[in-house]
Amino acid sequence: MHGLTTITLTVGMLLVAGGFVWQLSRSFLHTCRPNELLVFSGRRVYIDAAGQERSFAVIGPGERYFRLPVVEKTDRMDLGIIPLRVNLSRVESKCGNRISVHVAASVRVSSHPLRRHRAVERFLDKTPEEIGAVAHSLVEAALSEVVVLMTAEALRKDRLRFRQHFVEAARENFFQMGLELESVEVL
Repeated sequence: MHGLTTITLTVGMLLVAGGFVWQLSRSFLHTCRPNELLVFSGRRVYIDAAGQERSFAVIGPGERYFRLPVVEKTDRMDLGIIPLRVNLSRVESKCGNRISVHVAASVRVSSHPLRRHRAVERFLDKTPEEIGAVAHSLVEAALSEVVVLMTAEALRKDRLRFRQHFVEAARENFFQMGLELESVEVL
C-alpha cells in the first residue's frame, strides 16, 4: 500500500509539474494575429528571411515565435490600412499649364517577409498617423513626378495611364520605406 501511495504522489507531482511547464511555455509562445507584426528584440543577433543579421526578429500574420523570458521584449506593429487624401494645387504639367490633382490612396505597412524589416526599422514606435504623414509625402512626391511628365489634356483623358505611371513612380519609394500602396483612385 505504501508503494502505491508513493507512485500516486509521484504521478500527481509529475502531472502538476507538466501542467506548470505547459502553461509557462504557452505564455511565452507568441502567435501573430492577422493584422499585426510582432517584433522581438533583446538578443544580440537574429537572422531574417533573407539570411541577414538583425538586432530584432519580426514575425507576420499566423507565424509563431517562442520568446525567451527576461531576455527578449515584444512589440506590436499594426498592419491596418491607412487612408490618404492628397491634393496638389497649381502643379506645372509637361505643357506648362498649372493644374490641380486629387488622389485617394490606401497604404499599409508591408507584411512581406523580405520587406517588413524595413518598416520595423523606420516605424516601430510610430502611430498610424505618423506613418500616414510619411506615406502622404511619398504620394505627393510621386504625383509631382508624374504630373511633370504628362500634359494636362493627357491627365484628364487617360486616368488609367496616369494611375499606372503614378504606381510605378511610387513603388520604389514605398518599397524602401517598408510600405505597400493598396489602392489608388484619381478623383
